[in-house]
Amino acid sequence: MKKVFILMMLIAVAFGINAQPKHNNVDSTPHNGEYPQTNLMRAQWDVLQEFNTLDDSQPGIATNGTHFFTSTWDNDYFQQYDMDGSNGVQFTIPGVDVGIDEMTYVESTGLFYGVDGYSMKIYAMDLENQTLSSIIPVTCTGVPSLILICYDPQLDGGAGGFWIGDWDELGAVDMNGNELVAGIVHNYDTYGSVYDNWTDPDNPKLWFFCQDYADGDDTMLAEYDINTQSFTGTSYDVADNTGTAGGACSYVRPDGTVALVVVIQNNANSNIVREYEFVSPANVSLSPTSHDYGNVSVGTSTSHTFTLTNTGGMAAEFESLVISGADASFFDYQNDYFLNAVDIPAGGSVTIDIEYNPTAVGNHTAVATFETSA
Repeated sequence: MKKVFILMMLIAVAFGINAQPKHNNVDSTPHNGEYPQTNLMRAQWDVLQEFNTLDDSQPGIATNGTHFFTSTWDNDYFQQYDMDGSNGVQFTIPGVDVGIDEMTYVESTGLFYGVDGYSMKIYAMDLENQTLSSIIPVTCTGVPSLILICYDPQLDGGAGGFWIGDWDELGAVDMNGNELVAGIVHNYDTYGSVYDNWTDPDNPKLWFFCQDYADGDDTMLAEYDINTQSFTGTSYDVADNTGTAGGACSYVRPDGTVALVVVIQNNANSNIVREYEFVSPANVSLSPTSHDYGNVSVGTSTSHTFTLTNTGGMAAEFESLVISGADASFFDYQNDYFLNAVDIPAGGSVTIDIEYNPTAVGNHTAVATFETSA
């Protein structure tokens, strides 16, 4: 988890009740730290990169952030690519003698989980080492076979589980394949799926890559509300091609951008792997970055309000505020925000009041440090 520190300079002069105030001419250049920014001209659904698979039978896709892996729906081999799509190699896994239609990656186990499109089984695989870990039998009422799979860390009371489904049915099971949500019929021919807890952390969604979402559109990304168990109507049409929806996955790029990746099938002799900007990283700034409290008599106080604004696409979490320096005891913040971590949502802001309450005469300075994680 990335730690970010935003520094702010506090300046003031304290004088005795019978003393003549003097002008404070302290010259300071505060340091303003903020989240690393991506190209601010980029927007959601901008294409970040695109590459071709080694052949046209690779609809399944997943990544651990080190490699992309694709799988073959009608054969038993896999392909591995570097994160820029280069150095594609093909391999098989002993014990996986079926085609894998779609996969999902679980960071806590380090394994990829795949489904074969015909059975009620989940194949737990270590694709980096090209081994089969286990085969998980699945029970889910109303789901006849598995063509899609998507890991959801909040299922089963936070223990994690999988959204699974056939073309037109969707259900959920725990990590051992036991039913959590019985099959829900939707008739959208879903294939790829992505768990989205970035755009609204308090209300996670699923995104499906559909082969028949509306009017026969066979390359539509569609948002699904987990809480209401229904499609929201928000969608994105991958309309600049004549292919068919395949698998989908997501990952966080080194700059903090969340990328959504899809496989577009049936393009000449290979499939297209296309990576979209999905959610931009948090981008937090402080205003003002310094403040001169002016001349304040000992025994009185004054406060100023500072604003932290998040102009990024992802929420930022603020964990602490520390005021340091030889004169730190004269400054204090008045809000209870940092008794616990507080989220600043995308497009949102919080305010913090810092009070200057001198107990001794003199020029006083301090530095306020905001610790954040994202």
